Amino acid sequence: MKQLRCMAGLVCGSIIWCATLAYAQQLIPIGRVTALEGVVIRQYTGNPQAERLHLQSFVYQEDRIQTMAAAKVKLVLVDDTVLTLGPASSLRLTEYVYTPHTQVQKSVLEMVAGIFRVAVQKILPHGLFEVHTHNAVAAIRGTDWMAHVQPDATAVVVLEGQVAVRHARPDIGGTVILTAGAGTDVRGNAAPTPPKQWGTTRVEALRQATTLR
Repeated sequence: MKQLRCMAGLVCGSIIWCATLAYAQQLIPIGRVTALEGVVIRQYTGNPQAERLHLQSFVYQEDRIQTMAAAKVKLVLVDDTVLTLGPASSLRLTEYVYTPHTQVQKSVLEMVAGIFRVAVQKILPHGLFEVHTHNAVAAIRGTDWMAHVQPDATAVVVLEGQVAVRHARPDIGGTVILTAGAGTDVRGNAAPTPPKQWGTTRVEALRQATTLR
């Protein structure tokens, strides 16, 4: 009986420790709002209460950031990565670890819908920075790029640097490497289209949607 009580105590202690650790991680900011227009809200996973973001508001791992129809927001993460969401866009900060003194960098973002721009300033030698959509995965290699996520397609264009784009389903082969000016479209269950230079009109439409005054 005494052994059972000890085991139960250890289990309870482990549960409390895990919960405390998760809560502590939630309280550590991974970035802040540096510019916004209109109404932008954040919601933490498991918490039904959404709150409005303001200039200099902190953001945290697992936050879901949502811009309203006429809103935009710019976030700067602790590694100086700049994320900009256009109107009617939704992004989840799925996983974020950045400890340069141990050379650990892992960023996984989920773009649910809308238009966004990512400017990555620092990629550690063995760092990972990926953006996932419903049908595509973009692996960043130190760059500035934009994307438009719709229910049936993901479009990606690079302004500077390189981005590797593949389908979200591992069984759909084909990875394309985009360089400055080149874009690709991932439609439904098809592999990414070959890299192609986008026209000025298409690029500027995404640029304007992610530009804040």
